[in-house]
Formats: sequence, C-alpha cells, structure tokens
Amino acid sequence: MTKSKKIIRSVLCTVLSFLLALSLTLIGVLCVMKFTVLNPRFTARIAEKSGYAREIWLELKDEFVSYGNACNIDESFFDGIFETVITEKTIDDYPAESITGLYEGRETEPDLTGLYDQLLSELKVYAADKGFVLDETLNDNLKNMSSEMCDIYRTFAGMFDTSYFKTAFSVMRRYMPVFNKVLIGLCIFAVLTMIVIRLFFAKAKNYLRYYIYAACGSTLMLAVAPAAAMIMKLGSRINVENASLYNFASGFINSIVVGFLIAATIMAAFALVIIIIRLLCIKRETKTAAED
Repeated sequence: MTKSKKIIRSVLCTVLSFLLALSLTLIGVLCVMKFTVLNPRFTARIAEKSGYAREIWLELKDEFVSYGNACNIDESFFDGIFETVITEKTIDDYPAESITGLYEGRETEPDLTGLYDQLLSELKVYAADKGFVLDETLNDNLKNMSSEMCDIYRTFAGMFDTSYFKTAFSVMRRYMPVFNKVLIGLCIFAVLTMIVIRLFFAKAKNYLRYYIYAACGSTLMLAVAPAAAMIMKLGSRINVENASLYNFASGFINSIVVGFLIAATIMAAFALVIIIIRLLCIKRETKTAAED
C-alpha cells in the first residue's frame, strides 16, 4: 500500500473511531437514562432513601397543627395522630403509588376512606374528653374537619400528582418508543463502524488501536461532565424551597451523576480489555516473527 493510501486510511479510521466513540457515549447516556429516569423503581427508591416521607410527615404535621389552631384543637391531639394514624410508612406508600401511575400513564387516586374514618373517630374522642355533646351539629362539623384534613393530607403526600409532574411524564411516555429505536439504531451503527474499521486492516494490533481510541474517548465524554457536577456539588445547589422535594430532587440528580460515572467506569474497563488483547496480539506477532 502506498504512503498516500495509508494516510487516507488513517484519516478515515480516525473519523470512524470518533464516530464510534460518539455512538458508544450516546449508548451509555441512553442506558443510564433507561435505568434511572425512565425506571419507576429507581424513582421510588430515591423517594424512599432521600427521606421524602420523613420531610412530608414533618411538614404535614405543622400544617395540621396550624389547621387545628384555627379550629381550637390542641397541638397535643395531633401528636397522637401522627404517632398512630399518620405515620411515615403511611406517607411512604402514597408517593410510591403515584410514581408508578405516572410511569404507566394512569390516574392514581388513593383511597383515603380509612384515614377519614380514623380522623373522625379520634376527633369524636377528643370532643368527648373536652366535654362537648356529640349532637348532630357537632358530628357534621367533625365530619367536615376530617374531610378537610384528608384534603390537606392529599395535597402534601400527593406531590407527584401535581400538574407539572404529570406533564413531564406525559412527554416522556410519548417519546419512549423513539428512545428505544434510537438506542437500537446506535447499537447497530456502533457494530457496523467496528466492522468497517476491521476491514481496513489485516493485523489485529492495527484495528484494535482504533477501538481503543473510541473506548477511551467515550470514557472521557461520559466521565468529565458528571465528575465536574459531583465536584461542584450541583445536586445540592438546586433552587427548591420545599425540604421534601429538595431532598428528593438532589438525591435524584446525584444518583444520575453516579450512574454516568458507573457507565464511564464500564467503558474504561472495556478499553482496558481491548488494550490487553492488543498487547497479547503484539506479543504473539513478535514471537512468531522471531521464530521465522
């Protein structure tokens, strides 16, 4: 092969290795998204581990106490309610169901009949202890209070049922089929690119070199931005005033960043394997040449 042809081949393979690196990077990005953002179990797990239920429980208790002050109900009454009736476990089950519904595209309206009955029962006991006569008028008032408390509970615990979450997940579900097709297309493109590079060379050490370039380039592209985000602690700099949503959002972002770093580590391991294979090929070729 003439020198000019070798130069052209080298340029073409360099371009192909760059395209391969780009496709491998995009495959890594899409896989991370598939296992994180597009995975309801991931989102529910983040909500659980971030202390979302604990923060909602505290915020909800403050709201109930404020409501009770307006209705002349002692704060001690709500201490008992939030120890036996409304617990962190109760709240934790509510967003998990809402998250699953968002991913599946169905409306979720958890049944609060049990909570209503428990609140009404506790209010009747409280009223009786305070010496009030449980006549029809008082019973109606207590029923209204129980209903209003359930509405407060629904507003706080059902944060994932709000319109902006529903809109975001609706858009995500709409483009899910396109996402899967793009991922498959990128995998096919990466394989074809590797085959084309392979056809340019007879010796393994030559075409494996370009595979190494692609894998190392992909590793850098996958690792640089997440590493910078982690160093700068971008996950903790989001502007969310609500404590429960802040913990969830920051935990969600940090987990995605870790996902990208894991993808970069896998790609680095892939590059290392190719490097080892190439070294073995060079060693074998050197040994064969020495024997000849």
